[in-house]
Amino acid sequence: MLEVVRKARTTVLIGSAIAVLLPFIQGTALGGTEEGPLSGAPSVTTPTKPSGQPVEKSPGLNREILEQGTTEQRAIMRPDGSIRVLRKSPFTIENTIDGPQWLHLGVEHRTRYETYNEPFRLNQVGSDQQLPLHTLVRLGIRYDPIRFFTEFIDARAFLTDNGSTIPGGTEDQTDILQLYGGLGSSNLLGLGVPAELTIGRFTMDFGNRRLIRRGNFRNVPVSFTGLHLALGEEEFHLRSFVVEPVFQYENKGDTEEHGTMFWGFFLGQRQISWLQSDLYVYFLNETDRPPNTDSRRRHFQTPGLRIFKPNAVGQMDYEIESIWQFGNLAKAPGSSQTLDHFAHFQHVEVGYTFDIPWTPRFLVQYDYASGDRNPNDNKDERFDTLFGGVNFELNPAGIWGPFRRSNINSPGYRLHLTPSKNFSFFVAHRFFWLAQAKDQWVGTGLQDRSGKAGKFLGQHFEARTHWIATENVVFETGLAYLLKGSFIENLQQPGKPNNKNSTYFYVSTTLTF
Repeated sequence: MLEVVRKARTTVLIGSAIAVLLPFIQGTALGGTEEGPLSGAPSVTTPTKPSGQPVEKSPGLNREILEQGTTEQRAIMRPDGSIRVLRKSPFTIENTIDGPQWLHLGVEHRTRYETYNEPFRLNQVGSDQQLPLHTLVRLGIRYDPIRFFTEFIDARAFLTDNGSTIPGGTEDQTDILQLYGGLGSSNLLGLGVPAELTIGRFTMDFGNRRLIRRGNFRNVPVSFTGLHLALGEEEFHLRSFVVEPVFQYENKGDTEEHGTMFWGFFLGQRQISWLQSDLYVYFLNETDRPPNTDSRRRHFQTPGLRIFKPNAVGQMDYEIESIWQFGNLAKAPGSSQTLDHFAHFQHVEVGYTFDIPWTPRFLVQYDYASGDRNPNDNKDERFDTLFGGVNFELNPAGIWGPFRRSNINSPGYRLHLTPSKNFSFFVAHRFFWLAQAKDQWVGTGLQDRSGKAGKFLGQHFEARTHWIATENVVFETGLAYLLKGSFIENLQQPGKPNNKNSTYFYVSTTLTF
């Protein structure tokens, strides 16, 4: 029966794809294309065709500058429209072979060492360390209307201690991270609307990545298999998708889809500079089909709204995001009992960028992710962050990550400084309480079902630096300090960690060619 359902699902995906393909072919003329100026990016000259005319626009989706360039730049476009911008260098594969504009070839390797000295998870003793490595090899073609992209990954971890925590997303040996094809048009059906259809395995970033992200700090980025459709330009765009998340085995270098259907709609508006917005709804339908036999069978509907004003020199900026979650899930993996699920997440931040040397930006933040009030009733109120990331906002991931976007109540502030165009750093300080005292400290396994241990988890201090040393070499370092609160001291749970504060450090080098 499960195989029949799976075949039926595949047939629906193929049928949906065919229904959308014909308008792309009818509304598209052949010709090379390359990305134009980016919203919020450093000044970039609009690329032109050999005739001197600007290239046709691609869908203006979720453009994200992951590595800021300087005067000359090259762009690596991902299937969801996000763009990685790097400085041009003579020491790249593309420049060496002097290939055509529609062809992208690239190799990236990152080595990172990370360690911390005191435990903070259940049944953990002593320090921990890890040397995660990953190598990405990319081949892409953008020759209208054709889209093709493949990204090979080899991710491994070394120097792990006995009993070391190797989180999911650490190892994936000799695998395909992305392999997709598609069609794109800058003038769908002659309506002047850019559109792009992607079918295959791909990574995705949506909004501020709190629910769906590629995950660049992770050793293995999050990927999905299915269909993604984008319509519109950056100022106003609609995205929809139907995918299966790629399941990653713990402590093994292997992946496959695991029968969980994930789909949704995302509407972005960038026309009003001081009131930009994202409106979305995501649906998750999780099954117990092997190898994911220990799932909670989550059936969630997650609508959300985000409004914001991007930061700019000499101006105030803000961001407000409200996410709500409904549905049901199993009481425990393998349990036949089902719990009603209702949870929510709220984020508020306000910042200001000063027009002085080093361009300091100071912002205050507040995050609230609901927790389960009573673990013994038939309701579940713990917010589930789906496939979102925490590295950019809460704490570094990897072997660290004491805090996740579940059952937390956390105000904080941070200061960003940019001494030069190639060097930047920030410092951050946050306070953490449990949203609900009887629910778990998610990410550590610690829980006091009586609630007598209280809510105060502690304070988290963080500092990071980012240095573009050359066109091909990027260094990054980070330091975090967990000042443990009264929760661990009061906790009576067997296997709890000691009360000593914990210090985390990492250093990484990224080579891009």
